[in-house]
Amino acid sequence: MNYFFVFSLIHVLATLFQFLKPNLMSNVNSIILSGQNLVSNQELLNLGSYAGITGQTGINSLYISIFIAVVFSKLLNKPQGKKIIILILLSVGFLALLLTVKRSQVIVNLISMMIVLFVFINNDKKKTAFFVSIPVLISGLGFIIIKTIPRADAVFDKFAFFSEQSDFTNGREYLWNTSLEIFAQNPLFGVGAATIIKHIQDMSHNIYIQLLAEMGVLGFTVFILGVLISFVITIRETKKYIKNDKTQYHTKMHLGFSIYMQTYFLLYGFFGNPLYGIVFLATYMQSIALGKSYFSKDSRN
Repeated sequence: MNYFFVFSLIHVLATLFQFLKPNLMSNVNSIILSGQNLVSNQELLNLGSYAGITGQTGINSLYISIFIAVVFSKLLNKPQGKKIIILILLSVGFLALLLTVKRSQVIVNLISMMIVLFVFINNDKKKTAFFVSIPVLISGLGFIIIKTIPRADAVFDKFAFFSEQSDFTNGREYLWNTSLEIFAQNPLFGVGAATIIKHIQDMSHNIYIQLLAEMGVLGFTVFILGVLISFVITIRETKKYIKNDKTQYHTKMHLGFSIYMQTYFLLYGFFGNPLYGIVFLATYMQSIALGKSYFSKDSRN
């Protein structure tokens, strides 16, 4: 968890520095990035999207989301008086996420927070009031930043521009429909794992539709059962730990992170290709393993 925090923090800071000092970060990226990653980073920067020290805003958003997941899990379980610094870190993380201009990532992170809250609140009215106020606090900080740094307006203008487009899916609707047509022609077994790009010259940008097209109903069903069973077990077992007053802070934090990143992966699957990117998939598998490591009767006792 400490490695997750430190390395994701580096990406958060790199994103903020790219916004504040773009020329400096361009020099840094010319050293640490190469080839297409460097070209893509600069192209995205010219368009007003901040990829930090990566070649894609999607990858950068994942690293920032890991930071948000760690910090939010800390916030959820820290004693009341020690939450100010964590709230500031959470706000900084969300600011960095906004700079990537990945709308789906913002939505996915907010829903992931709500799911984790639902598991951890446990009908505690004081906790509910405190955590519901978090979005308000973050929004207030964002307003101050916008008023203080005029260049921040450009980021939100880009969000507004995308929202006003007739195709709010940003081209994904065509990919989804085409993939579903392929599924309709091969409903039982699909056209084969990882072959969709040969048929539509792109990924489906929805892992569930892509699985239907590639693996058919049988493969899709096996996948869905696997991920949902893991998710339900994590939530069920986490609730048992929460009810136990002897459960240590770091255990609750780890379980919160596990639920957050599983939710993130499953939700982002509706808009992106996390199942087919090793960084996304590895993080998801690690989050499952982290929760699983606690799920034994002996460890609860």
